[in-house]
Amino acid sequence: MNPEVVRFVLFPSLAALRRPGILALPFLLLLAASACVKQKAPVEVYAMGERAEAGSLVYNVLEAAWKTQLGEGPHLRVPGNRFLLLRLSITNGGPTEASVPAMTLVSSSGTEYPELTEGESVEDWLGVLRRLKATETIFGWALFDAPRGDYELRVSDDALDPSEARLALIQIPLRLEQRSDYLPESRANR
Repeated sequence: MNPEVVRFVLFPSLAALRRPGILALPFLLLLAASACVKQKAPVEVYAMGERAEAGSLVYNVLEAAWKTQLGEGPHLRVPGNRFLLLRLSITNGGPTEASVPAMTLVSSSGTEYPELTEGESVEDWLGVLRRLKATETIFGWALFDAPRGDYELRVSDDALDPSEARLALIQIPLRLEQRSDYLPESRANR
């Protein structure tokens, strides 16, 4: 190839840059490249108790309980903050077997608290390795260590590439437990 042609293609003269078509070319190339970028679907937010779909997996948070400790005696476990137990149902609505990835609590400030991998002293703990056959549903408790507060539970499908995972957020509002020993007796019971 002629070196003069190569020089013109790679380093056009100032006179060539004054042509309107030459200036528009980089802009058009940038526009075409950005059109090829796959847009990610917005993450749906669900209320606790609603069916939350993340790809073929359907999550439903049925109950939330805050604990200051788990177990007793030599098996006593004390959290760094508080234990949050979430009772869930998870259904595989897909045609093939699926893995249920670990879940994460996200605070309003963006702080993340991963699901704990030790379920000792938690009856019906979901476990860490969770595989569901097509149309199978499991029930159990997931365990977190986080300060008391309002959270969103981030759940996902079993995509091989985490950047391609379909996500959903489930709102977990702080609900203070009512203890009957602090409530006055009703007049009917006196």
